[in-house]
Amino acid sequence: MGKSIHKHIAAIIFCIFLLNAGICLGAETALQEPGLFEKAFDHYLAYEPDKAAELFDRFVREFPESPAHDAALFWKAKSLLVLKRADEARTVFADLSVRFPESHFAAFSRQELETLEYAPKEDKKVIKDDAELKSVKEKEEHDKEVKALRARLQDQEKRYGQAEAALKKAFEEKAERDVNLLEREALLDGIRSCKAEYEQLKADIRMQEEQRKASEAGSPSARMQRELNELRRANEALTKQGSEMRAELESLRSGLKDYSRPAVRIGESTYSVLQMMEENYSASGALSKIGAEPVPWRRCNTKEDFIIGQLLYLRAKAAGIKTEDAAELLAKKHFLDDRERAYLVKHLAVDELVRKEMAPPEVGEVELRGYYEVNRKDFLVHAEERIIETLSLNYRKEDEQQRASLASELQREAINGKSLENIYRFMPDMLEYGKGRLTDLPDLLRQRAEGLKDGEIIKFATENEFIIIQMHFQGPLYRPFEVVRDEIRNKIISWSSPEQKLESWLNEMRKEAVELK
Repeated sequence: MGKSIHKHIAAIIFCIFLLNAGICLGAETALQEPGLFEKAFDHYLAYEPDKAAELFDRFVREFPESPAHDAALFWKAKSLLVLKRADEARTVFADLSVRFPESHFAAFSRQELETLEYAPKEDKKVIKDDAELKSVKEKEEHDKEVKALRARLQDQEKRYGQAEAALKKAFEEKAERDVNLLEREALLDGIRSCKAEYEQLKADIRMQEEQRKASEAGSPSARMQRELNELRRANEALTKQGSEMRAELESLRSGLKDYSRPAVRIGESTYSVLQMMEENYSASGALSKIGAEPVPWRRCNTKEDFIIGQLLYLRAKAAGIKTEDAAELLAKKHFLDDRERAYLVKHLAVDELVRKEMAPPEVGEVELRGYYEVNRKDFLVHAEERIIETLSLNYRKEDEQQRASLASELQREAINGKSLENIYRFMPDMLEYGKGRLTDLPDLLRQRAEGLKDGEIIKFATENEFIIIQMHFQGPLYRPFEVVRDEIRNKIISWSSPEQKLESWLNEMRKEAVELK
């Protein structure tokens, strides 16, 4: 809990630092420095430490005189820690502490250096016996864990005290600035009062001068002229001082309001850039601690992530999605602070809403059958075919006449409706039966059957057999609907890409947010 409080206070100090620095920067530098700094910080919050370290290093090199130099060094070192480059991070923390000893980030750097010193060292003791090795390792792990927890507790208590002092100092500085503003406003009121008195006095003098001129002849009084000149000079000085103070006052107000003024309206509420930065900081801590998977709706942009997340959360609440209990369990398990726990409630609700929205659509039975009928050709097994049945009766010279008569009788039975296959079953010892595609028959049979109509029967003789042929037209064969049902459903679902659907949904939703000037 102490470490989380420390991170939150660091975020507040960082925001105050940016506000103060933004007032002092020149016009051209103000456009370049914050842009590069914000881009690097966004990469750090988006779990891209390699890009963050690279951009913070570039900021340090390109703006060596920047008031944000110490902040850039600190976040560069934090990025190196995430990349497991502890030695490089230790060097940067040490350099920051030496070069900027009075900076808030120097205090944080010294705390990070102390934490690195407490990191447990690897024990290189070798134990040959397996049972003894297991026991020793268990004890080592236990001792190491106890030692780390004690060190962490001491470190967190120390950090909490330092953070409280830093926060108190920040509030005192803010109170002092507020007092200065009130004093300058009071001074402006005094200037306005003096100016009014001066105008009245000038009018009185003008009236007296006119009365004197009317009653006396001669030059104006030297004393009255000197007093008038002094009043004019005093008025000019007061007017100049009032203009300078008004300009300085407006500059201070503008600088303080840049980050706290409303920047966007979502629903009935407005939100400032400072609120967006604070939520992204909490989101970074919460998602990192619970080990969350990459979020498909986040765009690695502080402002856009806040707007899209808030719009999604409003829809999740309207849909009645409740995640408080699940968020409470995760918060206790991963030691989240109050702000991180509050963000986790929102994150879990949005995640459930997005998963429901991106779930594959239900495809009805009527739609499936309709697709099958319209696209039946896609499931064709084979096209229309001509099938030939044959019945063969062998003969010799001595029984040719008898077999010819039998063949004619068999042909008549087939013409009267009896199938060639049934005829064969009654005389299997005398007849041979065959069935196949027209294209697969020998040339002689194929030539005889080529022009036959569906169901037509003919008989012809060869040198040693009589052959009866019957033509059958077999229509196209399709795979049954029951077999291809799931295939059709998957094809219909695949027409809409989940990624494109999500992107289109988010872009349409984004239009509901109103940018404020």
